[in-house]
Amino acid sequence: MAYIRAYRDRWRVEVQRNGVRVSKVFDKKREAQAWALEQEAEVKRAGSGRYTFGDAVTKYAETVSSGKDGKVWEVRRLNVMRDYFGANAGLGEIDAPQIAEWRDARLKTVSGSTVVRKANLLRNVFKVSMNEWRWKEHEPFRGVKLPEENDARHQLWTWQLIRRVLRAPRIGKTAVVQLAFHIALRSAMRLQEVLEVPANCDVKRQSVTGKADNHRSCHARGSLKSRRVNCAAT
Repeated sequence: MAYIRAYRDRWRVEVQRNGVRVSKVFDKKREAQAWALEQEAEVKRAGSGRYTFGDAVTKYAETVSSGKDGKVWEVRRLNVMRDYFGANAGLGEIDAPQIAEWRDARLKTVSGSTVVRKANLLRNVFKVSMNEWRWKEHEPFRGVKLPEENDARHQLWTWQLIRRVLRAPRIGKTAVVQLAFHIALRSAMRLQEVLEVPANCDVKRQSVTGKADNHRSCHARGSLKSRRVNCAAT
């Protein structure tokens, strides 16, 4: 990013390159602007030559995504983005126009909320690359307008719908879905907790234990057959 300001009766321009700020003084403002544009272009070329988008995706998955509960989700979507932009594409070459094209392409097949979620992940890859790794000199999302998110969906589950789910033939993944659904009804667990139910369910003891978002251990005993649910802080 270049900074141009009046300096006595001349114009001074400052450009940050690889964490080092360089400056130059010109008689005319347009000369300062031209030099600034040239320096920024050189920075982009240099950045794209050193690191690729594939490098950034790989390092982000190993150092950032690996520590999250949703690491599988993130890595899967990062790989899709790498296929779109190109693993060998220079990191400095991906800018607002390319991101806008990606946004428009995704909006043809998914909702605005989905695009926003994936854009936030992509934005964070660039942010970490720029602020922590010093692989990138500018923010490519600047000027990119993201779509409006969809209104939240509300579903009222009647006892007739609940009965249909619980009485469906219990085979394959349907059995897992029924078990998770039943636990959700009895314990009010959230989605991420419910997805962990099959691995933390003791069918013989009729109990399930999961880690809640509020850092409490939620223990639901007898929830598979009865309506009694216990959720105590530990």
